[in-house]
Amino acid sequence: LMLVLAICAGVTMHHRKAYWISESLVLTLGGIVLGLFVSAFGSDQVVDALEFDEDLFVLLFLPIIIFESSFSLMKRYFFHQVGKILLLAIAGTLVSAMVVGFGLYGLARGGMVPNMSWAECLAFGSIISAVDPVATLSVFRALKVDPWLNGMVYGESVMNDGVSIVLYKAFASYISEEMSTVNFLKPLGQFVWVLLGSLLLGFLTMCLGSLTLKVLRARNSQVEITLTFLFSYTAFQLAETCQLSGIVSSLTAGFVAKRFMFRNFEGQDAKDFSLQFFAILAGLSESLIFLLLGINIALFNEHFDLAFTVWTILLCLLGRAVNVVPLTELTNWMASRRDPDKEKGSGLPVRVPRAYQVIIWHAGLRGSIAYALALNFPSHHQKMVVECTSSVVLFTIVAMGCTTPLLLKFLDIPMGSSDDPSSTAAQGSQALAPKLTHGRMGRYMNRMDRVLMRMLTIDPLMGIRADAYNLGTDVADSDPGGLMVGKNNFSEHPNEETCSPKDRSSPEIEICELNRSQSVLPVSFAGNNEDATRNSLEYS
Repeated sequence: LMLVLAICAGVTMHHRKAYWISESLVLTLGGIVLGLFVSAFGSDQVVDALEFDEDLFVLLFLPIIIFESSFSLMKRYFFHQVGKILLLAIAGTLVSAMVVGFGLYGLARGGMVPNMSWAECLAFGSIISAVDPVATLSVFRALKVDPWLNGMVYGESVMNDGVSIVLYKAFASYISEEMSTVNFLKPLGQFVWVLLGSLLLGFLTMCLGSLTLKVLRARNSQVEITLTFLFSYTAFQLAETCQLSGIVSSLTAGFVAKRFMFRNFEGQDAKDFSLQFFAILAGLSESLIFLLLGINIALFNEHFDLAFTVWTILLCLLGRAVNVVPLTELTNWMASRRDPDKEKGSGLPVRVPRAYQVIIWHAGLRGSIAYALALNFPSHHQKMVVECTSSVVLFTIVAMGCTTPLLLKFLDIPMGSSDDPSSTAAQGSQALAPKLTHGRMGRYMNRMDRVLMRMLTIDPLMGIRADAYNLGTDVADSDPGGLMVGKNNFSEHPNEETCSPKDRSSPEIEICELNRSQSVLPVSFAGNNEDATRNSLEYS
C-alpha cells in the first residue's frame, strides 16, 4: 500500500511540476511514519520482522539494481567521457574515503566523536562514500537535463558503488588484524584481485549467456529475457561465492549483456520490453529499500550519536568537493592540451564547466548501497554506524535531492533536451553505439569488440546496417568495431549504386549500398564466412 501511495504521490507531484518531491523522499518519510506507528502499537514480533534483512537485500534486491544500472546506461555519453567517469569513480571515491576516514580519526583522537580505530574510520569512510543519486536523476529525467551531464552523473554513480565496496572490504580487513608490513600491503593486493577477478567473472558469465542465446536461437522474447535475468544473477552470486565483489561483477555483466546479448533478441519489441522489464524490477527493489530504510530509522535509533552524525555529514560534503573540483579541473587541463580536431566528430563537450562541477558535487546523495554495507560493519560500533548512515541518507535525500531543481535553474543548466536518456528508444539505439573509445587503447578495444561481436552475436553486420539506416547516420559511425569497411556507403544520388575502392579491396567484406531512400542491401562478401553470406541473402 505504501508503494502504491508513493508512486501515486510522485506522479501527482510531477504533474504539478513539484519536482523537488521525489518518490524516494516520499517512501522514506512514509516508512518513518509507518515505523513510528508500529513502534507505538505493534508487537515485538512485528518490530523484529520489519528489521532490515541484509541477506534479503544482497540475494534479491541488489543484483537487479546494479545490473539494470549498467544495462540501461547510455553508452554514447558514457564512453565519450569514460576517462572522467573512471577518474571520479576510482580516484574520487578513494579521496572521499580518506577525507572522511582520517577526518573522523582526528576528531576521535580529540574526543569530539566516539573513539574509533583508524581502520574502522577508513572502512566507514569507504561505506559512506558510496553515492546513490536516485532523487537527482529522477529530477534530471523529469526536466530533461543536458544528457551529457546526466550521463556523467549516472555513470559516476554506477562505477562508484563497485569501488566503494571493494575499498570497504580492503580496509575492513585491518579491523581484526594487527598492523604489520605484510598486512599493510594486503588491502592493496586484495583491492586489485577483487576488482580484476570480479570484472573477469562478470565478463565471462555474460559472454557465455550471449553464446547461449546465439546457439539456442529461441526467437521467443520471454525466453531471451528470462535467460538474461538468470545469467545476471549468476554473475553476482558466483562473485560472492568466490569472495569477490558481486557489485562489480553485476556492473560488468550489464555492460556485456547490453553489448552482445541484447543483439541476439528477436525483434525491436523484445529489446524495448527487456529495458522496461529490468527498469521495473530495479525500481520496485529500490522503492522497497527506501521504505524499509525509513521504517528502520524510526524503529532502531537507540545508538544514535548526534555529534558523530553531524561531523560525518560535514566531512562527506567536504570530501565530495575535494574530489570533484580538482579532478574535473585536471581533466579540463588535459583536454586543453589535446588536439581539438580529434574531438569535433562526437559533437559532445570535452570540458566540465564550473556550473556542471557544482551539480556533480550536489548529486552526491547516499542511498541503499551505503546502508546495506553498514549493516555488516565488523565492529562493536556497528549499531552507531548503521544509524549514522541512515541519517546521512535521509539528510542527503531531503537537503540535496529537494534542492536540485532550484540549483539547476540558478546555475542555468540546459534543460528540455530532446535526447532523453531514459527513453527505451534512445537506450535501444545506444546498444549499437559508435566506437567504444578512441586513441591507441581504443583501437585495441574496438578490435577485440569486433572479434567478440562475430563470436557472440547471431548477425553482427545486419544490426549495424539497419541501425545506421534507421538513425540516418553513416555506417562507419554506427560500426562499433570496424565490422563494416568504408565511411560513406550510402549514395548521395537517387537510384545510383556505389561501391568505394576501399570496400572492394577489403579482404573480409565487399559492400555495395543502394541509395538512402531504398532498403540497405548487402550485395556480396569477399570472405569465406558462410554464415554471414547466408544471413545476408536472407536479409535481402
